[in-house]
Amino acid sequence: MAARGCGQPEGRRSRQRKGAAWCHAQGTEGPCFLLQAQLPQDEHLDRHLGACPPHPALSCQGSQELRGDGHAAGSAHLSRLWSFQMMHPTEHVLSNLRDPKKLLTLLSLNSLPILWLVLRALVMLSETSQMVTDVQVLLPEVMETLQYENTHINMKALTIFKNVIRHLEKKEASPIALTLAGRLLPLFNDVSSEVRECSMLLFKDLMESVLWWKKGEMKKTVHRAIIPLLFRMSDNTESVAKVSAVILLACAKFLKWKQLEQLAQTEDIWKIGEYLLKQKRSRVEGYLQQSLPYLWDDQTSLRQMAVKFVAFAAMHSRDLDKEDLHVIITFLRMQCDTHPSIRILAAGTIEILQRQVQQQPASRWARLKALRCWP
Repeated sequence: MAARGCGQPEGRRSRQRKGAAWCHAQGTEGPCFLLQAQLPQDEHLDRHLGACPPHPALSCQGSQELRGDGHAAGSAHLSRLWSFQMMHPTEHVLSNLRDPKKLLTLLSLNSLPILWLVLRALVMLSETSQMVTDVQVLLPEVMETLQYENTHINMKALTIFKNVIRHLEKKEASPIALTLAGRLLPLFNDVSSEVRECSMLLFKDLMESVLWWKKGEMKKTVHRAIIPLLFRMSDNTESVAKVSAVILLACAKFLKWKQLEQLAQTEDIWKIGEYLLKQKRSRVEGYLQQSLPYLWDDQTSLRQMAVKFVAFAAMHSRDLDKEDLHVIITFLRMQCDTHPSIRILAAGTIEILQRQVQQQPASRWARLKALRCWP
């Protein structure tokens, strides 16, 4: 069993928290909005930002670091830049924001404060059906903002997609849904419970937006959503756990898995897990790969569930050979949990799997080598 994609590196969690100092969205979502005013042609980006009135989204130490290479690129390619001022978002103000070319330029800057401001503008524009067309052409760039793994940026992007999908007919929404759905799966495990919940709800909207003859293309992504949703049913945040169960039920209906649909209604996590592992043996390895990262989740309940699920899957799969079992044992040893109950559970699981390794026949590769049928 390949070990790719396993583990939850600390770097990702730190990147997700990066930028929190500059962006305190709570309290900045009032009736005011930052609007454009032309700067002289030779103005530099630093002078532009320095001339801006004080604002929580822009007043921070370390903003220079967050701009990165996009700072120089933006200054070189922009002849004029917007100076944002506090104004009420009237129809006139919103109509002045309807400049996809300028918004596209600003979205290309590697600057979290500017991205936050642009996405905030797009949230407002996407709320009206008359302006949603202008936002729609920018969706590929909005999707790319998810790479920053920043809670405030993610929430703005998710809101934009939710608003746009709501205004579109299925014929227009279907291609967007097929492209976006896979990008939402990592957000099910985001450090922010709000992002986790909103991404799951948006995923349901995307499933419902796919044209019936395109559902086959969506099924692979829905399959990959099952395990994250199952694990998040144990989430410490009650609203996330409830939404996970609701979306898992929606996935069962989408896939037309009647038994999973019935089990999802009971919200019995272990009966659902048992069904998944016994439903189709060829999928067990994939389920194992998806479950291994939860051994390092921040939440104790998810780490505990991961150890149990991995053990249950390994002991009930006939397709795992010695090498696969050794990989699982290695990951369980790497877990080294500080929580006593999980540490004891992991140690007991390792002991059981080691006995299973001793009873396992040699792998096909090893047998071929022993018979000298393979170099």
